[in-house]
Amino acid sequence: MTRNTPKPQPIALIGANSRIGPAIITELEASNLFTLTILQRPSSKPPHTSKPTTKIVTLPSDLTAPSASDALVSALRGHSALISGLPGSSVDLHKALANACITANITRFIPADYGSVDSADPVVAALVPLYKQKTAVREYLTELAAKHPDFSWTSLVCGHFFDYGLETELLMFNVRAATAEIFDGGNVKWSASTLKQIGKGVVGIFRALEATKNKKIYMQSFLTSQNEVLAALEQVSGKKFEVKQVRSEEYIREKKKRLDEGGEDKAEVTEQLVAVLGITRADWTGEKEFANELLGLREEDVEEEVRRTYEKMMKA
Repeated sequence: MTRNTPKPQPIALIGANSRIGPAIITELEASNLFTLTILQRPSSKPPHTSKPTTKIVTLPSDLTAPSASDALVSALRGHSALISGLPGSSVDLHKALANACITANITRFIPADYGSVDSADPVVAALVPLYKQKTAVREYLTELAAKHPDFSWTSLVCGHFFDYGLETELLMFNVRAATAEIFDGGNVKWSASTLKQIGKGVVGIFRALEATKNKKIYMQSFLTSQNEVLAALEQVSGKKFEVKQVRSEEYIREKKKRLDEGGEDKAEVTEQLVAVLGITRADWTGEKEFANELLGLREEDVEEEVRRTYEKMMKA
């Protein structure tokens, strides 16, 4: 007697070459649960895929233009879901994608809400305008879902991108120089996720469609602290890091002042604020919608992920 294999679900993804896009594609393809269509602009580089069944569809450059609507809807027809890996701050673009989903009968949209902090946190929103934009997208999706019962959405909040954060100093470690800025003593716990784990989290949504319907859910690779990461870095590298102790309240005040004053370094200062907030206001384990178990995620090991990322950096 042969078992019936479920028919792969046709889904689409936009933002294949973004920071998170490649990891999502890898996990979608590895799951064997989907037939995947990648939507991209004419200027985009060909994405890396491992399956010949993955399709690539080229769309107009400006998807917010009324003239692009028909092409977008046509590309989405026949799919059950759309995943966005585009910048979550692109409100008009996400609204255009959501509107096209309605017309194309897409039943699940996953916007780019993956970030370091909870965009609904009023403290975060007051400090970093970027997160007001993510909230605006989610509010728009909520309105659409109320008007169109066959349409739904899921936002996935994952904390700092752990491996990316080590590589780029987002976690306040300069790995190559063996220096670190440690906030408030370094024992504050925060949720973080590797890019691979985020891809697995996206796949997990489709295994729990009803339970994740019209919700903002939280996930992590692990709950860690700067001191724990520091110890792992020193163990893996064999180096003693030079540590600067920093009070987060003073750091935030200084960065917010610089942000309000404007200037050419606005993007850099915004990232610095995101860095500290993702360390001091990002423990998801107490959230009602903490969904690791629901998504079928196994927690990863901090030292193992530090080692993997460190070795990758040293080979580069």
